[in-house]
Amino acid sequence: MTKNNIEQTTRWFDFREVDSAFVDEAPTRYVTVSHINAPAQAVWDAFCDPASWPHWFPHVERVVHEGALGLGMIRKSWVAGCAHVETMVIWDEPHAWGYIVNRATEQLAAAQLELTTFDPTDDGGTRVTWTLACEPLDGMNFLAANQDFPSFLKEMLDTAMARLHAYLAGADA
Repeated sequence: MTKNNIEQTTRWFDFREVDSAFVDEAPTRYVTVSHINAPAQAVWDAFCDPASWPHWFPHVERVVHEGALGLGMIRKSWVAGCAHVETMVIWDEPHAWGYIVNRATEQLAAAQLELTTFDPTDDGGTRVTWTLACEPLDGMNFLAANQDFPSFLKEMLDTAMARLHAYLAGADA
């Protein structure tokens, strides 16, 4: 099976469509914060570059964008064998982006929105805040295994920011 025909040959689970208000209204919210010693614009640019993600974000195998960068853009990602189709619903360059998950090949949540914000810090770096707002299902923890889920997300974001720092410095993490 090629990655191009994954949508025809794979079982998909639909998520309920939500809007940007869900980030505050979701029944479950996980918020984790990390710091990267890189300017906010450089971090934003890396987040917007789908080809860069497998180099620095843990478990990400592939990311592609369909359509122009911005609101309504479709983002497809493959993370630890689970495919996702997402729609960008928050876009405030270079400060925040957020997407809803439309469907995935694992039953992760009934509804899900992920928001990432990029705030410059006084030391020239960036404070990255990742909010996962959801109505989780049992499959949500599939990557975390036996680890506490908030701790797992914090570890994943910290690892991603360390790898992104190396990637931006020219060393493929």
